[in-house]
Amino acid sequence: MMIALLLLLQAPARAQLDSTRALSMFPLQEGNRWEYAVMVFPYNGTPYDDGFRMVEVVGDTLLPNGVRYSRLSGIDLLEWGGIEPWLTSYARVDTAALDVKVYSEWLGDCDSAGTSEAVLLDLGAQGFGYYTNFLCGYAVDTYFHAETSTVGPFGGPDSAMVHSRCCYQEYMLSPSFGLTGFSVGDLGHVTYTIAYARIDGVEYWATGLEDNRRGHPGTFALELDSYPNPFNPATTLSYTLAQSQRVELDIFNLRGQRVRSLVSGWQQSGAHEVSFHGEDLASGVYLARLEACGQCVTRKLLLLE
Repeated sequence: MMIALLLLLQAPARAQLDSTRALSMFPLQEGNRWEYAVMVFPYNGTPYDDGFRMVEVVGDTLLPNGVRYSRLSGIDLLEWGGIEPWLTSYARVDTAALDVKVYSEWLGDCDSAGTSEAVLLDLGAQGFGYYTNFLCGYAVDTYFHAETSTVGPFGGPDSAMVHSRCCYQEYMLSPSFGLTGFSVGDLGHVTYTIAYARIDGVEYWATGLEDNRRGHPGTFALELDSYPNPFNPATTLSYTLAQSQRVELDIFNLRGQRVRSLVSGWQQSGAHEVSFHGEDLASGVYLARLEACGQCVTRKLLLLE
């Protein structure tokens, strides 16, 4: 009788512990941010460093299925499974089911319940084994195992869980930090290794990545210069990139209308110069807006008559 009573008293505490653990394995507080060093391993090719990518929780939103999700900028968790600046995912942690659920409109076409969501990861999985989720009627097996280390990605001990799922995606989840490792592909694949994290406003820099404290996107100070300024009819915009990445450089008028798209695509690390010609524009003030390194900087330009 006493043993049964003790088990009864301990059950809620264990459930609470699991819920807390689930939240810590996939922290979705607004402002949380992760930056990853990227390595590409081409099929029958030479591996190469592809710079850094950033993922950030930029808020939450109520979606058409009536459920509120966190909005993650820079990652596609379900359809393609990559980390690029233009991608977005909607995810939530179900603390009752202890899993990560993701939302996608295309799921509504094959979801009889009409929820347009699917289970991505089982946060209650411990030890090793596998679990099965169903995606548009197809069974998707995810294999998991624990990886313990005395020195984790941020220096302390780590007890990560690795989830490997169909479509050749692998997720490494660490308590308190979330997604610390990620890979996509099979014969040719891409790996994302955590370099920096900001969780609940506290910053962490990973060990073992050379110069990552100075060179990752979160700490590199992006600057945009122009010469001459004022100018007529042309000026040169210059900036430096810490690593290869996607760059957007646009010119706007004071009404917020874009009048030039000077750069839109990937550029190598190092110094860059771009010319802006304003012969066909009215004289006045314009704004040059540069997005790179996970940052945005604006420079005021004065076009003379």
